[in-house]
Amino acid sequence: MCAIVPHTAMRFFGLRSGSSSIARTAITAPPMLTPPPRPYDAITREQSVVALYRLAGSPQVTLPQESPYVDVTPEHPHYREIIWARERGISFGWSDGYFHPEAAASHASMAAFLYRYAGEPGVNLPEQSLYADMTADSPFYRESTWLKKKGLVFWSESWFQPDGAVTRADFAELIYQYEQGK
Repeated sequence: MCAIVPHTAMRFFGLRSGSSSIARTAITAPPMLTPPPRPYDAITREQSVVALYRLAGSPQVTLPQESPYVDVTPEHPHYREIIWARERGISFGWSDGYFHPEAAASHASMAAFLYRYAGEPGVNLPEQSLYADMTADSPFYRESTWLKKKGLVFWSESWFQPDGAVTRADFAELIYQYEQGK
């Protein structure tokens, strides 16, 4: 269940004053969303890395002639952004050799993407998880703990729901809070 205030996320989708130009571009620029916005649809892994690429200022990328992913060819419309995410260490795809661009971004993968985007900052890990549904041995424990300690978790105070899908509204709020230095 999303615990954010809907009008906060809608500020991004409606492009009302108060949202930063970087967040507006990263979150709403085509082909991320086409009118009408669907803020409660899951954001895909592809859309997530495209938004982070734009948030980073759309930096130059040296593109390999052969894709490291079985399901993303050099002709893919977001090949540049997906390769950037790989080169930057944000996402390496799945162990099956696929990137799975159309797969919904899970809470766990989004925690990893943003933690890596932030440069993998240091985080003191408590022995006892801050979430009832994770342990210190859980995948993405470090990343999810960093999000919580940074105040960037908004779907639940006590449950991380690592396999839960991140909605576009969740992502917009997460990026907004991240930009605000929360």
